[in-house]
Amino acid sequence: KGLWGHFDGSVPCPKPTTPIMLSASVPALTPISIPSPSLVITKKMVDIWDRDKNIACSLLAQHLPDSMLITVSVYQSVKTMWKTIVREFTYKSTFTQAHLCQEFMSM
Repeated sequence: KGLWGHFDGSVPCPKPTTPIMLSASVPALTPISIPSPSLVITKKMVDIWDRDKNIACSLLAQHLPDSMLITVSVYQSVKTMWKTIVREFTYKSTFTQAHLCQEFMSM
């Protein structure tokens, strides 16, 4: 769905920038000091990022057990939620493997 960047943190929240306004009191800007249009972050871009973050949170919440959802709902970013989930289930998987191995060896 194009939202993986919210899970791995590769799409950070854009910070809105204030456009540079030329006036009589401001010295002329050189081409080097003027940000390129592709670097200017608009409110619309931030709104789209927020919408995508909300969709990612919703998709994640729909597929988690309630106990895990309660654990990760305290975090603000999808990336932090995802890292917590991966850590928790990796730990549980390791614990389960060790427990099964112990049971097998005691047979």
